[in-house]
Amino acid sequence: MTDPLTNPSDEPTPRQRAAEHLRTLAIFHYVLAGMTFLVASLFIVYLVTGALTMRELTAEQRSHLPDGFGGHWQWVGIAGIVAGWSLAALNAISARLMQLHRGRLLTILVAGLNLAWAPAGTCLGLVTIWVVTRPPARSLYDSRAVRPGA
Repeated sequence: MTDPLTNPSDEPTPRQRAAEHLRTLAIFHYVLAGMTFLVASLFIVYLVTGALTMRELTAEQRSHLPDGFGGHWQWVGIAGIVAGWSLAALNAISARLMQLHRGRLLTILVAGLNLAWAPAGTCLGLVTIWVVTRPPARSLYDSRAVRPGA
């Protein structure tokens, strides 16, 4: 017996489902970009700590520290901020490209980078790679490339 409220012709096509999956993934990439940006901003503490450590200590106190102690703290902060904010920007760009059905290779690359950001990035990276490499999603990206005026 069939349900009278569901019409078999109303079933979404695989392309429509893939488009909906890409829209959902784009939202999650924006969320991960925001989370990554905030976590990377914590490295500002390293910048401030390194600068204050070297500024507030006397020459005698500094002589008891390893050479370049404050500078090392600052470089850790700079590296953390640059890496984190870059990954956040890449996730935001990837999300926008998913909405436009462009840049499939960049999306796969960013998903691969996200695999190291456990647990949220790992889950999102795996699902993104799985969805983007499936034939219906590939056809969305491919049709976007050959569509005139796109």
